[in-house]
Amino acid sequence: FDTNVLRDPVFQPARINTTSSTDNSLADEGLVGVIVELGGGARFESGQQVLGEIQFALTGSNALAGGLMFTNRPAGISATNTFGQALVLEAGVVPSLTLAGPPVLNRQSGLFEHRMTAGNPGAMTVSNLLLIASGLANDSLTNLITLYNAQGFVGGAGFTPGVSVDLRGAFAGEPFVRLRDIAPAESRPLTLEYYVSDHQTVPEPEYVMLMDEGFVFRLPRRTERVRIVNVRFANDAFLIEFQTRENARYLVQYADSAADLQSNENVRTALPQVAGNGQLIQWIDNGPPKTDSLPLEGSRFYRVLEIQ
Repeated sequence: FDTNVLRDPVFQPARINTTSSTDNSLADEGLVGVIVELGGGARFESGQQVLGEIQFALTGSNALAGGLMFTNRPAGISATNTFGQALVLEAGVVPSLTLAGPPVLNRQSGLFEHRMTAGNPGAMTVSNLLLIASGLANDSLTNLITLYNAQGFVGGAGFTPGVSVDLRGAFAGEPFVRLRDIAPAESRPLTLEYYVSDHQTVPEPEYVMLMDEGFVFRLPRRTERVRIVNVRFANDAFLIEFQTRENARYLVQYADSAADLQSNENVRTALPQVAGNGQLIQWIDNGPPKTDSLPLEGSRFYRVLEIQ
């Protein structure tokens, strides 16, 4: 950790049936080591487990600038079972997630919006992060609440691949969105959208963030441009309207200038794709995870493609 930002590390174990020791001998160099051992006969359940948390005193003004990373000093990155056999252990700093209250119904879109911020306190750029929304229940009409802007499902095939097979058991079938290239000390606002058929039941999702293997989006070979009927900027978001065909699929692309869009320079594709219903559709760019950043009035240009 960066001693210009953080100091005085203290480890707090998460389980009462563990013993732990902390090595602060190199704390002045920004290093702290922790060893955790389960009590006799105890074992971890399958899935993610929390061993504990390290608390720091804040020296600087931005805790996200702490430059956290794992290293083999003063304690090695390893895990063993009761027989001394090595276990698989992956060490990486996962960004933090701060929720701005519960989901709130947007009466224009008819979707519940859950606003939050992902922050990267690590020393390395997070190239591919999955934010999984689990535990979605049914509304008062017994219909399942769905993550409307999900970009894929864990272990699922389709337009966007599922995550690595190692995660299928714990979160199989759960919806996720991808966050890419979050720089150290960066905080990124997010809006997750939920469809609730009764427009009353407030979603209560549980969020899990996991690192995933690289993902490259490839534009389908055959597409056709669709005329955008209307574009307007309001409430820090762009609203785009275009006519759709029933059961057709659409992609919204964007660039920072009309020239870039015309020349296909620095053009990005918003995800997920849009399902046509034979009517005029309103698509809202309210920033990540659909697009890479929040839009500013006059700073973003769009086109719509129908997948053939």
